[in-house]
Amino acid sequence: MSRIFSLLFAAIMGGTAAAQGSTAATATPPEGTVETHAYPKDYVLYPRVQVIEEGTGTWCGFCPRGIVTIERLHKELKNVPFVVIAVHRSQGYTIEKMAVEDYRFLGFEGLPAGWVNRKKKVDMSFYNTRNVLQQQPKKTPYKMETKVTKTDTFDYDITLTSILGFDNTKTNLRIQYVLVEDKVGPYNQTNYFSNRPELEGADHPWVKKPYQVSTLYDDVARKIYPVGIQAEQVGILPTEMRRGVPVSQTFHLFLPGSVMKPENLRVVGLLIDNETQEILNADVQKLLTVVPTAVVPLAPSAPSDDAPHYDLSGRRISPSQPGLHIVKGKVIRR
Repeated sequence: MSRIFSLLFAAIMGGTAAAQGSTAATATPPEGTVETHAYPKDYVLYPRVQVIEEGTGTWCGFCPRGIVTIERLHKELKNVPFVVIAVHRSQGYTIEKMAVEDYRFLGFEGLPAGWVNRKKKVDMSFYNTRNVLQQQPKKTPYKMETKVTKTDTFDYDITLTSILGFDNTKTNLRIQYVLVEDKVGPYNQTNYFSNRPELEGADHPWVKKPYQVSTLYDDVARKIYPVGIQAEQVGILPTEMRRGVPVSQTFHLFLPGSVMKPENLRVVGLLIDNETQEILNADVQKLLTVVPTAVVPLAPSAPSDDAPHYDLSGRRISPSQPGLHIVKGKVIRR
């Protein structure tokens, strides 16, 4: 009997070991731990900019967690390019002055919370957000370029150019841009960490701050376009795209009234998988604060009346038009 028991025990243990060995042999690395996906060798790969969309609010007492996390990421995570878009939300009767209604399509399960590339959820704690960013592929066969041209005092043309690193006859992609502003405020931020080291430790930067903190906000979303029905009609890329051949679309932007200082604005161009809604790549550009003008210098013998005339917004006008003119950098009245 003891011999039979010994044989059975050996068989069971051998089977278990074999099963464990089989599992180890077929195991795959955790998602995102490799540098890039296994793209075909003939694909052209481009650097990827990760996108964090952070749900937050001035009324949200735990949202300083996100503020601290973003500050630390900028200081400590140098090997992962990323851009932050702060999506402020109202709650009940509490109206958030920095909220953008068109951003309602993006859901958050409580605040603070966030999305990385609209694919991975994060809780906006430092280690969780950092780890998710580090797990994302650093290269991608999708490229996005953003160009901003100032056309008038409050008017801009936003040109988004998409490039694929491979031929695709079944493209299902779209583009979108987000206008973000830095140094917004000051507004009062509710702070639940005030005098409560038990929440996230005594070294948390907001523990020694008051319950209400007057602060300036960065990365504040001011406008997103296109969204909703418009996103089904505008910004859709062609079904057939060729490797390395750019496809561009231009949108006209009139600055929304919520903007405080145009010099603090940036435009984030997004290239999006229209099926999964994942952001495949992004590019960020600052807004120009002056209208570019191409003034051709006069020949030494040319009469002064041939000098180009501009109005105060930078548009070229007729020399005979009455009003204030800019001529050779000087303001004159006609």
